[in-house]
Amino acid sequence: IFIVAVLCITVALGILSAFYTVGWGLLLGLALFFIAFNVIEALLPSWLSKIALPSVKATAMGVNASSQFLGAFFGGILGGQLLASSSTNVAWVILLALAVT
Repeated sequence: IFIVAVLCITVALGILSAFYTVGWGLLLGLALFFIAFNVIEALLPSWLSKIALPSVKATAMGVNASSQFLGAFFGGILGGQLLASSSTNVAWVILLALAVT
């Protein structure tokens, strides 16, 4: 399920980079992205708590939560700078490249 969700995010970013100016493209891309994102957001902590050793489980969960919120913070800053310095299409293509890697 996790790999399918990651692939859905990649496909969604591809749709958004190609069709963000068309209403159906924007709606389809955003719907697919956020459905997959919510699946990953629920699966990752569950998977992490299952594979982490009991002695480091709390540390692993704390690092996961901290990384999630730091990503939201710096992602907003860097995304805003990217949009201010280039076009919207460039931003979608960069996000697609990040998703593929």
